[in-house]
Amino acid sequence: MTVQIARRTTLSMAVALGGAALTGLTAGPARAAGIADVDAFVSRHNGALIDYDGYPTDWPWQCFDLWVYYCREVVGFQNVLSTQYGSHPGYACAIWDGFDYNGSGGYFNKIDAGSAPQKGDIAVWQWGAYNHATSHVAVVLEDRGSNVLVFEQNGWPDRHCAVQQTTKSGIAGYLRPKQFVGPVAPPGSPLPNNDTVAFQANTGNMFSVGPNGTKDHQLGMRAGTSPSIAKLTSGINAFAVHANTGGLWTVDASGTYNRQIGMMAGTSPALTALNDGTYKVALQSNTGSLCTYGSAGGWDYRQGVMAGTSPAIATLANGDTIIAFQANTGSLFTLGPDGTRDWQQGMMVGTSPAITAIGNEYQIAFQANTGSLITYGAAGNKDWQLGMMKDTSPSITTLSDGSFIAAFQANTGDLYTAGPSGIRNWGLGMMNKTSPSVSAWGSAAGFEVAFQANTGSLFTVGSRLDKDWQQGMMAGTSPSGGH
Repeated sequence: MTVQIARRTTLSMAVALGGAALTGLTAGPARAAGIADVDAFVSRHNGALIDYDGYPTDWPWQCFDLWVYYCREVVGFQNVLSTQYGSHPGYACAIWDGFDYNGSGGYFNKIDAGSAPQKGDIAVWQWGAYNHATSHVAVVLEDRGSNVLVFEQNGWPDRHCAVQQTTKSGIAGYLRPKQFVGPVAPPGSPLPNNDTVAFQANTGNMFSVGPNGTKDHQLGMRAGTSPSIAKLTSGINAFAVHANTGGLWTVDASGTYNRQIGMMAGTSPALTALNDGTYKVALQSNTGSLCTYGSAGGWDYRQGVMAGTSPAIATLANGDTIIAFQANTGSLFTLGPDGTRDWQQGMMVGTSPAITAIGNEYQIAFQANTGSLITYGAAGNKDWQLGMMKDTSPSITTLSDGSFIAAFQANTGDLYTAGPSGIRNWGLGMMNKTSPSVSAWGSAAGFEVAFQANTGSLFTVGSRLDKDWQQGMMAGTSPSGGH
């Protein structure tokens, strides 16, 4: 099963999705920070007129020419990306509009226009923008609120290569060179919404990063398992872990507790916040049965769960909970207020579903036994024809506009997101046998994804914060965050 992404054969540079895996993240950025390269680029070309193609003949010194030079001299690739995609082929806006098809994803991360740009980003103005009616592209030097200081060619008032301030009005977004992904946020910067990410550190203990910095919870975890976190109605986080003693433990404002429930080896608990301020945990017990634990105690549903897989749980708007799991038949099951349902959908061995509430309904994401990403539920049933990496599972969350977004490791090893708003290859390599965690952020359908990079470090990317947290994670484990 290969990732099926629409692309044309006329690209000047193609990114292989179905064949060899992309490099993604490496052990460190290509350059220490890249800022020296940006400064050198500005110094080298400031005041000049640069051109690579002699087009158009009446004024060949276009903003696109500076973009080409920047890509070659700073970002580090020589081929010219196609501008044939989008509503205005041949113009600068096509760099942004055609991002998913022109190969940019191999070198840049997309940053939305509402985020603060950083030095070295590429700013792209959309068609019809103020001061840039036919679109524009420039190198960001400094964020100045509603304006931005850029290095540009064919700008205003100086049409040479020049450092000039211009309005952000009409910016479609920013492209951030991947070697600059590290410095986006300084160490200790809070996550969106003051959220927290939990993970198993390479010491074997549960760690978390968030508004209060990095914390070692001094709670040893079982090998190959991952924690679960949820923000309660009080704003306080609760955690659930499969401890190295083999049982379920929880951490909340009142303390750390051994819940005296044995768990199946290689499985992880799932935790959801309830409307009454408490929480409920779903897990596979050491008998292979689906169980829950909450304020009312534990419950064994006597539903067989496939070995090596873990359930998912969500709270609906009306307070009911819904659980999704891979049954010991290999089929997707749910258990909730309407009873137990066999969806008659075969799941890939060793994988687990994800579930999110959409009002009083829900949406499920899972890896089918074909290796493809599938979503089922209130927002419709769909085979996305997107190949997933073996031994990995998707994550799904509901956005502020009521739609959903799923995050997963593609069969190329890269982080992908998919939802009604589109499909995106983030071009970031993930560690083998690990899965991402996605959570909603903000009021503009934003989201953040936490994952273990192929460097072994915890990363977050999305609408607000792209960061290497420089926190080593245990091999074969995945983070949980932002919920």
